[in-house]
Amino acid sequence: MKSIIVAATILLLGAGTLFAQPGPHSAAWKKMNLTAEQKTALKDIRSNSQKQMIDIRAALQKKRIDMKDMVQGESSDRVAFERLSREIADLQVRQKLVMFDADQNVMKQLNADQQKLWKEIKAQRMSKGMERMRGMRDRMRGPEKGMRGSEDEMNGHREMMRERMHPAPPPEDD
Repeated sequence: MKSIIVAATILLLGAGTLFAQPGPHSAAWKKMNLTAEQKTALKDIRSNSQKQMIDIRAALQKKRIDMKDMVQGESSDRVAFERLSREIADLQVRQKLVMFDADQNVMKQLNADQQKLWKEIKAQRMSKGMERMRGMRDRMRGPEKGMRGSEDEMNGHREMMRERMHPAPPPEDD
């Protein structure tokens, strides 16, 4: 469960870094020398994509709560677990598509020089985001463990999941 939470956190941090678009008063917008029409168009793209992302993130949070409740419940249903996992994956794909579409729409508004600057700005933001994720990963690892923990911890986790997915039958009364 810890590794699922860690992976989800890293994904969200990465998505936020990729998705973070500079605002109208940022140095990036000033550097790109945007026209008034371009600024208006980029503000609209940013606003619309942020609204879509809010809806998707809310749905993801709800699904993750459902997943946690299911995993911590008394009995686990593999079919329901798989269905919920696929719904979460679909929402994550939707997030990526919103980011992709927003980026494509931004590129359509820019001239060739501005597109080059936009790509550089995105690369810098991506690099900073990756550095943050590496730092978080290193803090979580600790001095002697990998991100997933020691082999003994992983074996204990596997055994716990086996017991939840395939509970032993109750003892028979003699």
